[in-house]
Amino acid sequence: MPYRNSITTFFDILGFKSIVAGKEPGYIQEVLGKLRSESEPNSDDRERLEINSIAFSDSIVRSVPLDSNSNQTFPQGLLFYELFQLAYIQSFLIYEYGIFLRGAMTIADISIHDGIVFGPALVTAYELESKHAVYPRILVDSALFDAFEANPKLLGASHHSPAQDLEYLNHYSVEDSDGHRYINYLSGTHLGEFDDVLNVVERHYARIKTAVSNANGTPCVIEKYRWCARYHNLVVESWADEYYDDLETDKEQYLLTDADVPGLAGWKIPYITT
Repeated sequence: MPYRNSITTFFDILGFKSIVAGKEPGYIQEVLGKLRSESEPNSDDRERLEINSIAFSDSIVRSVPLDSNSNQTFPQGLLFYELFQLAYIQSFLIYEYGIFLRGAMTIADISIHDGIVFGPALVTAYELESKHAVYPRILVDSALFDAFEANPKLLGASHHSPAQDLEYLNHYSVEDSDGHRYINYLSGTHLGEFDDVLNVVERHYARIKTAVSNANGTPCVIEKYRWCARYHNLVVESWADEYYDDLETDKEQYLLTDADVPGLAGWKIPYITT
């Protein structure tokens, strides 16, 4: 199969090594099954947009070609759509199963067919994930925004202006303090009503606390969830007080503290990886 220029994402389960070391095979198989099923494109996306997904161990590769007949005939907004899908996968796996993901998303040539995947896009996504992601985040390569600016017709939606598309892209992916852009999965999971969103945030809060408790004081593990807790708090603080007031609830009860995540106060990413 020839290479196809594609939006490609490589991601895996954060802390999978400790899961293998501490859990029974049946549980591990269940977790991997959930990861695979939630990462698979639905039948319509697979047929119409030619989105493909390959799973091996705890790793997933998703590929979205730009040259599908459907996208060339009526541009779908592929970059926004894939960001949205990945935000959903991240938030859903955390919400339902306490599974945190780490990965990277890029655009380049890839071949993915009959369970075999290779190409520059996979190499770049894997290197970004292994060397730079570090925390439970999916990085968004700047090459994706460069490609959008160069060809908004193939990466954007025909029913949006480039400015509208860019507004959506900047909502679903934001720049971190180390200069890397990542998928904004909490702000990307609005279900229509703010009380539904708070339900997601409340579960996210609980999952982080559980993950820190299960870390048993291991510094390198707690460091990763400090990032997650800081991200959680940034999202909670970004919403207007009026939203909370309308539901007669208090913003403070959704904020994580040092009591929940030791060393959180004032925490910043400790090194620059750009």
